Amino acid sequence: MIETADNYMDAKHCILIVDDEESTRQLIGTLLEGEFELLYAHSGESCFDQIEKRIPDLILLDIMLPDTSGIDICREIRLQERLADTPVILVTVKSEERDVQAGLEAGAVDYIKKPVRHLELTARVKSALKLSGLVKQMRLADQEKQRLIDNLEMALKQVKELSGLLPICSVCKNVRDDNGYWQQIEDYIGAHSEANFSHSLCPNCAETIYGTESWFPPKK
Repeated sequence: MIETADNYMDAKHCILIVDDEESTRQLIGTLLEGEFELLYAHSGESCFDQIEKRIPDLILLDIMLPDTSGIDICREIRLQERLADTPVILVTVKSEERDVQAGLEAGAVDYIKKPVRHLELTARVKSALKLSGLVKQMRLADQEKQRLIDNLEMALKQVKELSGLLPICSVCKNVRDDNGYWQQIEDYIGAHSEANFSHSLCPNCAETIYGTESWFPPKK
């Protein structure tokens, strides 16, 4: 089944909540529990420890952490190819709007202000997950497009190989390949195209081999 943004949303996604305040982690977890699988981290180090165990579908990231900045974590996430498309939503207080802008420039897709409100949280989370699904769908479409292009180029190459001068023996009808070896014409064409062969006899050859006698007894 081809993955679309809609059936991507049907899956139960995993969300990593990163915040040094236990009360905030508990609040966000309570608002999202049941609808999502939840992971928790209280610092930058524990954030990447959780990611090593399982790559989440989305990260809710506090800007102010005890060991590092959420902005620096966001930059590091974007530098890792396996995490490049994992959406990050910043969680911050109103007085940090300049940091929010820096976080968005570092690769975050959105932000939520504290105190977190239920409707805003779920709306922004679902929006980010749907956008992530669209990005993945576009990537799959690009990969399929490239596969078709590669197949077409291979087919054109095979046609080109069969379009040149092909030496053929005037007696046995074997052909000479590019390396100077002689082989049956059906083997050569089969190796350079998708054509399949079946064998039969034309009327002239059948008469030469078997004469004009019928193979079958006359009908009564």
